[in-house]
Amino acid sequence: MTKINEKQFIYIVQSLKEDTKCKIGKTKDLDERLKAYNNITGKSKENISEYLFACEVKNMTKVENDIKNKFIALREENKKEIYFYNSVLFEEYIKYKKSRLIYKGNNCKNNKEKRSNKNC
Repeated sequence: MTKINEKQFIYIVQSLKEDTKCKIGKTKDLDERLKAYNNITGKSKENISEYLFACEVKNMTKVENDIKNKFIALREENKKEIYFYNSVLFEEYIKYKKSRLIYKGNNCKNNKEKRSNKNC
């Protein structure tokens, strides 16, 4: 159960060596979540994950479910997460989120520009 004053985030994360996939997720702690992605057993040390987008929201579970329902056709088979395959879909996702979500303040960060040579 989420406490009233507890921060909640929705994010898109991508591994450097898997630039055709992005994962959408939710977390209460962005730093710890990214650390968990980068400490997966068997994962190459060169294949680090970075956030492409992160935003504080009021109800992360509802927001995540809305996004996953909207983009259900883009899920990788047999996976719970959603993966985008190109920059057009990434922009469509961000546009959808911003048009439908209630953000807490102006706490959204889009890091896509840093990785402009990537597909997602």
